[in-house]
Amino acid sequence: MAVCDPEIPFVFASPGDPAERISLQRCVRDPAGGAPRLLDAPPLTNRLVSLLQQQLSGLGFDPGPIDGLIGPRTRDAVRAFQEARGIPQTGRISFDLLERLQRETHQDR
Repeated sequence: MAVCDPEIPFVFASPGDPAERISLQRCVRDPAGGAPRLLDAPPLTNRLVSLLQQQLSGLGFDPGPIDGLIGPRTRDAVRAFQEARGIPQTGRISFDLLERLQRETHQDR
């Protein structure tokens, strides 16, 4: 499990161009003053979806065009990746999914 520190973003990067990346808030402070908590999923943006599509494509899962739009082909590619890895096939873009993709696409670098 990831350490929850609101000051440390989760960085999701392109496997082909490490300069192409997005910083996501993975952990938020409790407004009532409680302990910080991990978020399950990031807000979806075109930039995030485009990077996700690049990583899926690089691993052999066809998300359709790399256009930053979360459509049925991208969701199907997410489900196919999840099925191939033996995890529940939700089609959801979660931090767990992003972490798995990041590990696989950057393991040889």
